[in-house]
Amino acid sequence: MHRGGGERGLALEMIESYPDRCMKYIEGVRGELLGMAAHGTLGIYCAARGLALLDPEWPMRFFDDDPAQQDKFLPPFKVVIEACNELFAKPVDNLVILSRTFGHRIRDSLRAQGYSGSIITLDEM
Repeated sequence: MHRGGGERGLALEMIESYPDRCMKYIEGVRGELLGMAAHGTLGIYCAARGLALLDPEWPMRFFDDDPAQQDKFLPPFKVVIEACNELFAKPVDNLVILSRTFGHRIRDSLRAQGYSGSIITLDEM
């Protein structure tokens, strides 16, 4: 394949490297999540936004503040999506928020409501 110079060459390199960069990112996040699961309970907030990052075999709980998501499942995962109040009633050791857009806002809201457990946003991983 011909590689042009300048911006076009850089754009082509970025496009060609995209699959590898995605896999490295996914592997990195998965490694961090697996480490958290190995050292305590793992909760995932907004799981639907990051399904490619998760493994159905991991022990974890799903949470979402959207009532339309609660008490439902995300195939192939066998865990029910719990309401936010369940997180307060039975906290997890590590909560990961998989929303890039609203991660900080969700974290700040949980803190304002009194949640004192570990919260990590996707941007912080």
